Amino acid sequence: MTAPVFAFEPNWANGIDEIWSYRTEVQAAWDGREIRRCTRDAPQRQIQYPLLTRTSERRNRIHRRLLDLLGKQVRIPVWQDASPVSVSVGATSCSVNTPGRQYYDGGEAILWQDEQTWHVCDDIVESPTSISWTTPTASALQGRVAPLVKARLLPDVDGRVYTVDLEELRVNAFLDSSVLLGRLVDHDYPTYSNRIVLEHKSDEKDRSLEWSRRVETLSYETGLTTAYPAWSQSVVAYDFQWIFSAREAFGKFLDFLHLQRGRWGWFWWDTWARDLRLTAPIGASDTVISVTNTATGTVPPCRSALTIRLKDGTLFRRNVTAQTATSVTLSSALGVAVAIGEIDRITWLLPVRFDTDNFRFRWETTTLVQVAARLRHVLTTNS
Repeated sequence: MTAPVFAFEPNWANGIDEIWSYRTEVQAAWDGREIRRCTRDAPQRQIQYPLLTRTSERRNRIHRRLLDLLGKQVRIPVWQDASPVSVSVGATSCSVNTPGRQYYDGGEAILWQDEQTWHVCDDIVESPTSISWTTPTASALQGRVAPLVKARLLPDVDGRVYTVDLEELRVNAFLDSSVLLGRLVDHDYPTYSNRIVLEHKSDEKDRSLEWSRRVETLSYETGLTTAYPAWSQSVVAYDFQWIFSAREAFGKFLDFLHLQRGRWGWFWWDTWARDLRLTAPIGASDTVISVTNTATGTVPPCRSALTIRLKDGTLFRRNVTAQTATSVTLSSALGVAVAIGEIDRITWLLPVRFDTDNFRFRWETTTLVQVAARLRHVLTTNS
């Protein structure tokens, strides 16, 4: 039996929220070292979007439809992948850009004109610029074409399937993850020491950070207490937001998220800040470079590598073996001479992981999406 289609259009004024949820078990030792185990290989996909009720009649119609479909398998258009379309009667194909969208051979799509006038395109065959299907359209349609995916209307974490007010109704649904994961493309990510480097630059507007350090307090029979740091260094958590307006860049970021499986994996991250300032030219064979450095003493794991970025885009990544207030010692020479004027920035290359298993993608339009997440230091790079 074919699952019914839930064809009510979202209200784009408040965007569409797509949520990926992984599951990771994290066991931390007293000194901050971690053992992490991924217990959900594929993310649970959830989508939330508002529907304008406009009138009491429409609100009641949507309400009855939701009650009828509660907990059942339905088919929902992937509205964030929708594109304008116009087809004539008897059409079996249309032009649409499919890369980065959830079309796939043998799947379904919907030609949507309004919530009561639409056509399901069955057994589609996709190409980068078009899709074709088996059953011809019964009438001419002008509106949008979007992938059609399996879903269930289920409660969110607060136990709500939907919320209703006088003007808006918010829907919560869980989507089939297999289709999307099959569409993810392996990318050639930059690596350093056999780990991926995250080079997606975040939006500078909403950056924030939080410092924490574990301290153990011992109380003796005499009433005296002694406190000592259990962690050899402070842990810094960074809150970031990434904004994507290109499908290719967002698809690459999704593939990167899936490789990390939430909190499970760790990777290198360029701070993109000007952490160190070069004070003397670098010779081709130099391993000690002159810089102004606020951090001195023993090199902690979170400051064990750096990136030297030149204005022409050339990158050098090296381990840091020692540091003082005026210099840092690199694991190997750059092999070329670099003048001060050639430097764009010298940044720390930090070992980090995501500090959450849940990622929320806010689709403002079909071409603009925002992603917010928190990164935190990894105290040891052996995990």
